Amino acid sequence: MKNDRKHPLNSRLHEARVERGLSQQQLADLVETTPVNISRWETGLHFPTPYFRQKLSKIFGKTPADLGLVLSTSDSTSPPQQPQTARVWTVPFTRNPFFTRRRQNADRRRIRLSLR
Repeated sequence: MKNDRKHPLNSRLHEARVERGLSQQQLADLVETTPVNISRWETGLHFPTPYFRQKLSKIFGKTPADLGLVLSTSDSTSPPQQPQTARVWTVPFTRNPFFTRRRQNADRRRIRLSLR
């Protein structure tokens, strides 16, 4: 079995659902999503968006932190953030011989069209 988890296992969400006596399908109907998403949230494959975190908090009457729906910044399982840098094109390239007179041809067409 592969360990493809992007986030840690969310046992608090699972426990809250079982505590209420809800199946994944019933919770999915209340949240207006699919049972597959509920399963992914509980197993840590995906993390719910803020919209669904708010709905889950409302259904269970708990804060997102109580349901384990807040990502900690010191989470060791999450990949490190890459610094955002501008990409610079440093590879030299040769001019395409088929477009050498492109500007001149465009100017000629523009003149012809304006004479009509």
